[in-house]
Amino acid sequence: MNKVLAATIRFLNGFLALFLIVMGGALGKQYSLMIGLHASTGAIIGVIGGFVVAVVICGFLALFIEMRSELIRIREVLEKTTN
Repeated sequence: MNKVLAATIRFLNGFLALFLIVMGGALGKQYSLMIGLHASTGAIIGVIGGFVVAVVICGFLALFIEMRSELIRIREVLEKTTN
């Protein structure tokens, strides 16, 4: 079950990043219209904010995914050398 969850998270991590960036742009556009800025200015700021959030969240997930992959490789190498 862990392998399925890890593969799913690895697959969905990129989609999550894209979703966060797009939603940041949409929220920025909506907020800019509420405070009276130009919609494209708010959308650009929102995309930048969404990108930062995506880097933090998805980067954190990617770090753990990569650590898991490396630990699996290390275990395989250790099993080969001990046999």
